[in-house]
Amino acid sequence: MDSSRLLLAEDDEALASLLEEYLLEAGYSVVVYKRGDTALAALQQGCFDLVLSDVVMPGADGLSLLAYVQEQKLDTLVLLMTGYSGIEDALSAVEQGAYDFVSKPFQLPEIRVRLDNAARYQQLMRRWREINGEVVITSESKNSNGLAAVKAYGRQNSGGWQ
Repeated sequence: MDSSRLLLAEDDEALASLLEEYLLEAGYSVVVYKRGDTALAALQQGCFDLVLSDVVMPGADGLSLLAYVQEQKLDTLVLLMTGYSGIEDALSAVEQGAYDFVSKPFQLPEIRVRLDNAARYQQLMRRWREINGEVVITSESKNSNGLAAVKAYGRQNSGGWQ
């Protein structure tokens, strides 16, 4: 599996460090934000494959990150985690578009399985859209020099666009 670009939004510094180390070892490209507002700014500036966010954070909550991803129709899957939840919160988050919802405390392998499943699902959906002729802009293509434009419009050669 390719290295998925992961935005980790968690205000508990110990948990953020633990998750970052664990997920880096698992092959994820991890960027950590300890405030929701800085995580939201990062989503507005960059492209991420996955978001793993605490629901309750200073600045903006995880549901705000989810709402932004949904409003902008980003090709990003959001997994929310919280220590203040019940089944109603999980159902509500999924109804709002979250890929998954995790209650704290959790085991690290549980997070890994959920993220791996999300990454595989996303790769399958991107492949399906490519097969059907839809333009797929990923963190990799967005950050490469014009690849998204090439996917959308083709390449220009001396005879025109192809």
